[in-house]
Amino acid sequence: MACAACAAGSLWSCGSSNENTDGGDSSSGSDASNGDAWVPPVARGACAAPTITSAHTVSCDGGCGTARAALSWSGTEAALAYYEGPTVQLQRLTPQGQPIGQSIYVGDAQNYQLSLGVATDGSVYVVCWSEGEHIDCVSVFIASGKSMFGFMSDIVSIGGSVAYGIGGFAVAFKGTVQPLNADATANGSPVAVSTMYPDSPVILPTPSGYVVGLTNFARVFQLSPTFDVLGSVDLLDAQTLYGFGVSGSTVGIDWTSSNIVEGVVQAAGAFVIGTDAGCSSSGWEMSAAGAASSFAFTWRGDDTTLHYRAYDDKGTALGPEVSGSNVGGDCKAFPYPGPLASVAVSDGFLVADSSSGAIGITHIACP
Repeated sequence: MACAACAAGSLWSCGSSNENTDGGDSSSGSDASNGDAWVPPVARGACAAPTITSAHTVSCDGGCGTARAALSWSGTEAALAYYEGPTVQLQRLTPQGQPIGQSIYVGDAQNYQLSLGVATDGSVYVVCWSEGEHIDCVSVFIASGKSMFGFMSDIVSIGGSVAYGIGGFAVAFKGTVQPLNADATANGSPVAVSTMYPDSPVILPTPSGYVVGLTNFARVFQLSPTFDVLGSVDLLDAQTLYGFGVSGSTVGIDWTSSNIVEGVVQAAGAFVIGTDAGCSSSGWEMSAAGAASSFAFTWRGDDTTLHYRAYDDKGTALGPEVSGSNVGGDCKAFPYPGPLASVAVSDGFLVADSSSGAIGITHIACP
């Protein structure tokens, strides 16, 4: 069956629901649930003139590592997953970025702390991360705070991005998507999305399925609710993707080319918005998040402050660039400051700024 985005002028190069346009085997073989009642948690859209304030600092005994932290939004609370020394921790947060209780120990990560992810269905958080040369996944129950070990990849893998959507939970790694149960165990067989193996693929939910971004190949895949590959798009001007957000069926992306730019990818066209964002030496210092037909792009500026700009899902800027809240470090000087992660919440957005000794949480409030 051809994908819905195959209309004339579509960016998605489409095949049948069992044809992988990148040469991989897209037969899902999974028992992913048909969650046709799934609705994304309500979040505030981006605004032209937000208030940007430092909300909280998470201190890390033994350091926070250099990997990008991960954020998730349940509709009532947020959660931050991060490395602390040789462990993985989860900190629940209010919509304004304040901590809820103490951090929760999730698991061990003794070696090669490269990436991690977190997603929620409102009752449980699923956290996955790179540990050594494989992926570990653990479920953390919100009501009790108890955790349960689940999936572990049996192949050499890098990744750990997690999404919850119409087909349930899923983790992305090494060109592969593995559907998961709510207890973080494998739900059926893994799905091969691409024969190219990106360092840290990113998976996000859409109303009709999922999208997967290959971070160091600048390629985005569209997946069905059962994780069949429906189509893909190459961003020919992009060297690599860093910020990756979804609003409805539209994908918002920060990427690097000759300069850092923000962009919005739609089924009907692509938009390149703006030019140098100020920190062109290191794209890790960008993030993107979407909600309510809009996107918030954030990046670390040369002046060590967090920069923000809002766009609608047609690629039109909603206002000028805004800055505020010191996120520390010279983004063009080695050792570079840590990467950014962001998520839409009920009154705006939260941004996590990783560094070696702490993780700063910035609250972007929209009136």
